[in-house]
Amino acid sequence: MLAMDSAYLLFFPLVVLLTLGVYVLFQQPRSWLNRIFALYMLLLSASSYAILMMATTRNPAVAEVGAAGIAIINYAWNGALMTGVILGLYYPSHWRRWYGQALLLAVALLLSLALLADLLAGWNLFLTMPAEKMGQGYISPREYIRGPLALLLYIWFYATTIVLPIALLVLACFRAPRKERAPIFWLLGGILAIGVTMPLLPPSPFTPMTAPFLFSIVFAAVVARYRVFLPAEVALGAVFRSAGDGMVICRRDGKVEQINPTAERLLGLAASEVRGRPVVEALGPFLSRVRQETTKPPLLEILSRGGMEPQEVLLEQEEPERRVFQAEITPILDERGQHTGCLLVLRDVTERERVRLALEERARLAETLRELSTPIVPVMEGILILPLIGAIDSERARHIMEDLLEAVRRQRARFVLVDITGVPVVDTMVANHLLQTIQAARLLGCQGVLVGIRAEVARTLVDLGLSLGDLVTKATLQDGLEYAMEMLAEERGRPPAGAVSIPRRRSQAR
Repeated sequence: MLAMDSAYLLFFPLVVLLTLGVYVLFQQPRSWLNRIFALYMLLLSASSYAILMMATTRNPAVAEVGAAGIAIINYAWNGALMTGVILGLYYPSHWRRWYGQALLLAVALLLSLALLADLLAGWNLFLTMPAEKMGQGYISPREYIRGPLALLLYIWFYATTIVLPIALLVLACFRAPRKERAPIFWLLGGILAIGVTMPLLPPSPFTPMTAPFLFSIVFAAVVARYRVFLPAEVALGAVFRSAGDGMVICRRDGKVEQINPTAERLLGLAASEVRGRPVVEALGPFLSRVRQETTKPPLLEILSRGGMEPQEVLLEQEEPERRVFQAEITPILDERGQHTGCLLVLRDVTERERVRLALEERARLAETLRELSTPIVPVMEGILILPLIGAIDSERARHIMEDLLEAVRRQRARFVLVDITGVPVVDTMVANHLLQTIQAARLLGCQGVLVGIRAEVARTLVDLGLSLGDLVTKATLQDGLEYAMEMLAEERGRPPAGAVSIPRRRSQAR
């Protein structure tokens, strides 16, 4: 029988296991991985209580219940939950599909039901309780886990607590980046140490609790140091490492906290060289090679102050090859809204800038071509000539109207001669566009004259049944110019320029 002063020692692992389970659960209450781990710690705590109950009771029935609890928890559920947690940590894609977890939990549940039925029915297939020892103190599981099917329980126990976890961790170690292997080594070392030392321990109430207790201590160290049970942080870490943009995390005191592989490539620096160093020393060589916009504060000055204000600047590097970077500084705030540092994002926008410059050049060329396609010529005061050449579509007609109205307003023109000699086709759409343009000019006090109507164009307009209304038309540009000059002279009360004044004879004067 275990003395009560020694029995109290079993409460220590019980409290540690419960505390660790609650801590992990409250990190991410909605995460199924954290819930499974909390359940794992809860069952180990229940196992500790079952051992305590068996070691301190004098009632054979209570001792049998404790023995059955140890068998069900330690031998059926312990390894299944341990393997499930490792699957969730390092094989998230399989975890989301639930195939492995469903199989493990199903087998553990079937074994639990089989052990419970074996105990209640007295079949002695898995459990054979020595009646003479029940209530006499702690009994090693090897003394009552005996029977025709007990070997299956032992195989399941060692497969799920030793073989599968070690195999999964070794494979995860090969798959994980070098920087993420430390927690795997911790867990792997803990399982190997437990597997080696367990057979060497003498039978005592503390022996079956040694393995789960030591493993929980290893888990506690891993959780506290590497925060492996925070899926959100794990996901953010994966995004940080695999992002296509360079990212540099700076602390509030102006020192570099972390740098991702893309930033290492862009800056030409290794993470080990800049981590923990002041920003001025770490990023100074890179920033000395680039030219920054003069309208913004120096980037190095902002970073050295901890990046308290958001900023976005363009950096140009000329050598060894021309590169353009977009640098964005975003302050990092904690849960209370306190400033803790900043995130510097470096994005290589060389191709984007090249495309932008090409588009701007194309836009300038298009503007030049548009101006050349609608040349508005002032021939004399008050008269403009608009020679049109080539096909006219809706877009070009809009530009023609805009340019003509602006020229009429600027020149204060009274007449505009629209020459369509170079327009190959005049259909309904083109005619409507021309009429709208001339009517818009009339609203500004400028009369439009349509000139250069060829014979085939006139025939087309008649065939289409188009009416030009009171629009003045002339066959040639010269005729239109003479008409405009005459009308302008009449408005001003003097003969048109170039007209010859013929004096009257005296006989006629009389």
